[in-house]
Amino acid sequence: MKKYSVQLMALGAALLLLSCDRERSNPIDPQAAVLVERPDTPTGLQVQPGVERVLLAWQAVDAPDLAGYAVFRSAQSNGAYGFLSGDGDSTLQITTGKVSFIDSLDAPGQTFFYRVAAVDTTGLLSDLSNFVGATILEDVAPPAPPANLSVVADETQAGRVVV
Repeated sequence: MKKYSVQLMALGAALLLLSCDRERSNPIDPQAAVLVERPDTPTGLQVQPGVERVLLAWQAVDAPDLAGYAVFRSAQSNGAYGFLSGDGDSTLQITTGKVSFIDSLDAPGQTFFYRVAAVDTTGLLSDLSNFVGATILEDVAPPAPPANLSVVADETQAGRVVV
């Protein structure tokens, strides 16, 4: 009796494995169709720090249903990255429809890290790109003195000059 129950259990396990449906739309399953349809990950992310701003640029993703890009920022390279709203659609979590973005910050001397994802028209995000970091520059150069000044007597009011 024991011999038959072991064989029945083995047969049941084999049938269960053979009936596994890999075409289901389970986002946890790495072979699910929903992951195959996600946009490609943006590459070539570059950063250029400036005074009170960071300029980001990356390579375009070639996808017919691409809606835009989501930009994320963190204070630590391995920290939690927060979504940056921009001129895009925040309901689809799109920062911009361009391949560049300027992050304006009043935080001289602080370093921030960025990652980018492509977003399709259904709101699916690609994997996040590799991160880049930039330190916000401090404005240490004073403005230049005024140039080409002239003084002209006011023709309508005596004793008054126009600079």
